[in-house]
Amino acid sequence: MAERADDKGLFKRGRRWWLSIHVPGKGTQKIPLRPEGESLATANRDVARAIARMIRQSVSDGGGAKLAAVDMDGIIQQFQDANTIEASRNQAARNAGRVRAFVADKNIKHPSSITLESVQSWFADLLRDGAKPKTILNARGCLGRFCDFLVDRGLLESNPCHRVRIPRIQRLPPRFLSPAEYDKALALADKHGILPHVETALRTGMRREELRRLTWADVDFERAVVHVVEKASENGVYSPRSKRRRARAIPMSERLAVVLRKQQAESGHRTYVFPGENIKGTSGMRDAGWWSDALKPLQDAMPIFTRDMGDKSTGRAWHILRHTFASRLVQAGVPLAKVSAWMGHSDIRTTMIYAHLAPGHDADIEKA
Repeated sequence: MAERADDKGLFKRGRRWWLSIHVPGKGTQKIPLRPEGESLATANRDVARAIARMIRQSVSDGGGAKLAAVDMDGIIQQFQDANTIEASRNQAARNAGRVRAFVADKNIKHPSSITLESVQSWFADLLRDGAKPKTILNARGCLGRFCDFLVDRGLLESNPCHRVRIPRIQRLPPRFLSPAEYDKALALADKHGILPHVETALRTGMRREELRRLTWADVDFERAVVHVVEKASENGVYSPRSKRRRARAIPMSERLAVVLRKQQAESGHRTYVFPGENIKGTSGMRDAGWWSDALKPLQDAMPIFTRDMGDKSTGRAWHILRHTFASRLVQAGVPLAKVSAWMGHSDIRTTMIYAHLAPGHDADIEKA
């Protein structure tokens, strides 16, 4: 088998990896491959390859046979900037925050210190601190993207997150409003001045952020369609109005058309369907904080919006309206494939959580 370029000069003393390398003016040197901050050479071949690669680069640059200092915070900031292309600025900042927490908790001074052991240890710490499997799954996804970022730039040999197994997450049935709760939610929304927002959510299944970013250019009264799309801002950074930047078209019901026509009379001269207050000119969406607080009257009056959700429930409270949209369609006999398209699901298996709501007696059961 041909020797890998990364293996040139690598050898083991006991269980530890060393590098034999020629340094101009000093001859051949044998160097223990120690991760930053460690007293012993690594026993991990992948880590050894990553450290050796950086030492070779240091020698090539005239810096001698040493592990060059790395600005981890600067690397994380680069990751955040790159992540902004695919996610919102807030999401990119949250992802970078998770990575910084890992780097601080595990005292990571150099990418070569990111190993399967350090990643597993961090996840174990999160579990001991009470984090739920869903939180661990999100952390693995975020840290995995960061490690991919490092691998792409030659700062890490391989992504250790790919080898981490997370306990299977139990999917609970979707929570949605009963007919009586549906009517009560609309009555409360009308009383507190948020009827257009709530009814649009109930009749489109749009996510909270999609509602916040909905513009009049997305509303096509002539074709009776509401578009959920992506849009690049002036600086070229995507402002995702659909999750994972997946566009979709939602048919506009007659009732929704009435709601939006009434809203158009109030904000049709503005860019956004639900614009912010006291904004000069025509642009300016409502602040995310407004949307976070908007459903408080419904949450205070209707237990379904807060049951088993803890304090941070506003986002999921809006999501109940989305679940209600899908559930009512399935209960009415609308095909799952059509519901999936309107919901913007990338995989119809996601829509299958509503399958048990489909009406009717299946004649095939008589064959049992």
